Amino acid sequence: MCAGFQEYCDGEIFSASCYQPDEVLTITHAQYGLMSHATKCFEVPSSNVVGCYADVTRQVAAECSGRRSCQLRVDGERLKADNCERDFPFFLNASYTCVKGLDAALYSELLYI
Repeated sequence: MCAGFQEYCDGEIFSASCYQPDEVLTITHAQYGLMSHATKCFEVPSSNVVGCYADVTRQVAAECSGRRSCQLRVDGERLKADNCERDFPFFLNASYTCVKGLDAALYSELLYI
């Protein structure tokens, strides 16, 4: 199973699950900030703050990778994009895949080298 990028607004819950009993999550990508003007969360007027985000893959992976399921509240206390102005609410774009449990640790290590 593989999930494409999904968008989560501030305050929402990022939720990921593997449905096969021998599979675990591996977070493949996660960005937190203001990546585009139009999102499901809100519409941002033209501004120079769009395109400001932080790669939070390691943070999300630390809480979710290696588990069968994970729920993570999206907020600025947990996920940091310190280099960005907070004129607008931020959101999380995240993707994950499910891998066989024995392969998960190796896969995660290779991903973050």
